[in-house]
Amino acid sequence: MTLTASQHVIQASGPMDVDDAETLLGALLEHPEAGIDLAECTHLHAACLQVLLVARRSILRWPADAAFAQWIGIVLNTDALPEPPRPVGKV
Repeated sequence: MTLTASQHVIQASGPMDVDDAETLLGALLEHPEAGIDLAECTHLHAACLQVLLVARRSILRWPADAAFAQWIGIVLNTDALPEPPRPVGKV
């Protein structure tokens, strides 16, 4: 995972593995007003998800993969859920 942080945005790119949970927590503590940008996140380990659950930060951008974004939104129990993925083909 690549993590960049500023006063207003913490951006995660690539897979967020178990080892990234501590880095994510440090960034959240260092930037208490920053929202989360997951647009380039491709995987979220449960440990990182738990850090996000406790942090209760605003998700500024959801992962590009719609199903992944929907799953994270449901788990984080946020009102700002991304659009659900649309079925492909016949239903």
